[in-house]
Amino acid sequence: MNVAQLSDQLFVGAATAYALATICLAVLFAHTPVRRKALAVAAQRDPGDLLEKAEAAEPAYSTQRRRAWSAASMVMLLTGIALNAAAFLFRGIAAERFPLGNVYELLMLMCLVAAAYVAVAKPFRNSGLAVFVLGAVTILAFVAGTVVFTPAGPLMASLNSYWRLIHVTSISATSGLLLIPGVLGVLAIIQRRRERTTRSDDDRHTMWDKLPSSESLDATTHRVVKLAFPLYTFALIIGAVWAEAAWGRFWGWDPKETISLVTWLLYAAYLHARATAGWREKASSIAVAGLVSIIFNLFVINYLISGLHSYA
Repeated sequence: MNVAQLSDQLFVGAATAYALATICLAVLFAHTPVRRKALAVAAQRDPGDLLEKAEAAEPAYSTQRRRAWSAASMVMLLTGIALNAAAFLFRGIAAERFPLGNVYELLMLMCLVAAAYVAVAKPFRNSGLAVFVLGAVTILAFVAGTVVFTPAGPLMASLNSYWRLIHVTSISATSGLLLIPGVLGVLAIIQRRRERTTRSDDDRHTMWDKLPSSESLDATTHRVVKLAFPLYTFALIIGAVWAEAAWGRFWGWDPKETISLVTWLLYAAYLHARATAGWREKASSIAVAGLVSIIFNLFVINYLISGLHSYA
């Protein structure tokens, strides 16, 4: 087995570990008790405390079972992150370059960043949030390893620039972070509709009663976007500088440039909506639209629309 094959196998292992972590989280989520009113209030203040407070109200054997599944999910998640990082490293060794030259390699980094954030961020101690986001990471890893897989090889001549290291790394890492607000935005929209239509005396419970409130979901989404937006802005500026060096102009309304600008405007609109009275509830929909724009840029622009950025 050569280094390129080793990298490919490591990424398959990472995708498998992410899938196993998602399954463990799903089992943990299934065994998480339904929120009581006191837990719902606590979740609004700190979503990460929900599982711990719920455990205190449950029998010891149930708590031990959930802790076992929680430990198994964390082991699988950390294993996936380690394998993903190793696959990315060996990909660079095999190709003899920094491994960000095609969509497959971009998705490798996106999965790594999103999974790492789930592992370290406090709100994702709630198994419900973690299972949905890590499920999306698993799907993305599967798509990367099957649909858009590209063998290790040299760069296209147009990509052979030191600006690529800064621009492509920052845009890929930021896109991985922005996967999270898109998923949480969908959850917040559904949760908000349920909160409006469910009567206070309704004793029926669903899995949505195990998730934080829409307010808590919005707060977590906002936290990630505030982190990612400056990085995305930096990536666009560096991209413009690279375009001027390569093509003699900072901006040319190339399809990828245009959709990247649309994505930036969507997240700028999200932050504005969060800060504007009467618009905060609409921010979740804007976060989802931002993720759709990123996915469109990755797959439609790269593969179906020709332009200066058609490297796939």
